[in-house]
Amino acid sequence: MERLRDILRRSTNKFRTVLTAVFGEKIVFMLMDNYPITSIIGPYAALSTQLFLMFLGVAMLPLQFIYRYGVMIQKPFTNCQMFLMFCGSLMLGGLHGGLSPFTFRPRNEYYDEKLREAMDVGTNFTLPFYVVGDVSKFGIMSLHFINIFVIMAISYSIIITMVYLSKRSVTLVCSDQLSKQTRTVQKQVTKIIYLQALYPVLFVAIPCSIFPIIAVKGWQVPYFAEVAMSLMHTPPLVNSVLVIMCVPSYRRSVMRPFRTNSARETSTIG
Repeated sequence: MERLRDILRRSTNKFRTVLTAVFGEKIVFMLMDNYPITSIIGPYAALSTQLFLMFLGVAMLPLQFIYRYGVMIQKPFTNCQMFLMFCGSLMLGGLHGGLSPFTFRPRNEYYDEKLREAMDVGTNFTLPFYVVGDVSKFGIMSLHFINIFVIMAISYSIIITMVYLSKRSVTLVCSDQLSKQTRTVQKQVTKIIYLQALYPVLFVAIPCSIFPIIAVKGWQVPYFAEVAMSLMHTPPLVNSVLVIMCVPSYRRSVMRPFRTNSARETSTIG
C-alpha cells in the first residue's frame, strides 16, 4: 500500500509539474519531489507558481463559455473585452499564488515527524521538499481556503449562466426552419456545451471544494490529495478530447491513421 502511494505521488510529479499533497492530522503537506526545479527556485516559489497556474486554469474556464455564447448570438466579444476578462482570471490566480508564502509554514523537525506518520514511512526515508498548511493554527490559512471557494464560486456561477444562455439561444430558432445538417450541428454544439460544463464540475469543482473540508476536519484520506491535485490540470486536455469525440469529422480525422495502419496489417496478413 505504501509502495503504491509512493509510485502515485512520484509519477504525478514526473509527468505534471512540481507539486502534490498529503493529508496529515489537520495538516496539509505540499510536496515538491522535482528536486532540480525546487532547489533552483526554492520551495515557496515552486508552490506559488504551481498554485497560480492551477487556479489560473480554473479561473479561465468561464472564458470559453463566454466566447462561445458571443459567437452563438452573433455578437462576438472583441479581443480587448476577452483580454480584460483574462486579466480578471489572472488576478484571481495571482492572488491565490501570491498568498501562499504567507499561508504555508516552512519545514522543521516537528513537521518532518508528522509527514513520516502521514506517509507511513520510516526514519530512513528521504523526505522531499515540502511546506506546511497547518490547519490546527487556522489564522491566515483561512484566507487560502476562502480564496479557493471564492474562485470556484465566481467561475462556476459564470459557467452555469453561460450554459443556460447558450442553450436558450440554440433553442430559440424553431427546429422546423432548420436544415437537417444545421440541426445535426446544433445537437453537436449542445452536447459539447453540456459535457465541457459537466466535467469541470465533477472532476475539478467537487474535489477542489472537498479538499479544504478534509483538511479542516483533520481526516486522513489516502490518495485523495494526490488525485485531486492531478485532476486540476486535466480540463484543457479533456475539452479537446470532448470536441473530437462529439464532432464526427474531427473524430474521423484523428482515427484515420490508425484505421489505415490496421487495414494494411490485415491486408498483409491476408
